[in-house]
Parts: sequence; structure tokens; C-alpha cells
Amino acid sequence: MGFKANIEKFSTLSPQEYATLLEAFAPYMDDAVVDIVKRLDASTGSVNMARYYFLVGPAKLHNSASFARCHIVEVEQQHLFLK
Repeated sequence: MGFKANIEKFSTLSPQEYATLLEAFAPYMDDAVVDIVKRLDASTGSVNMARYYFLVGPAKLHNSASFARCHIVEVEQQHLFLK
């Protein structure tokens, strides 16, 4: 189970980038992280900021009931400006 390949909208992550994001965000998810992809050419509000989609749900999908628990969490890079 994972995101469908779509080279116009999503990019797969290097193993290192995937592991870094998983380690950073998995503790904040309400279930297991099943997959992560990087969104390409996001909206104008996200220019020059990375945006990731996390597929969250049961670690192992067994039936339609467990599939129904899956959802997407969007994580967007934020910039911190200090004066």
C-alpha cells in the first residue's frame, strides 16, 4: 500500500530523506505511517517550500474496514524569520 506513481505531481524520496521525515513526524501521527511522497509544483502559497504527503493508517491492511482508517496528512515546510 502506498501512493500511486504520478511523476507530474509526486516525487519519491531518497531512503535517507524518507527516514528523516518518518523519524521527525511519526510520533505526531495517530496511526502508522504507510508511505510518504513529496508534492511537486504545489500551489502559489507554497512557492519554494517543500510539501509532503503522509499516508497514515494501519500498518497492515487486511480488509475494507482497515483501509477505511487510512488518511492523508499534509506536512509543509515553514520558514522561521527572526529579527
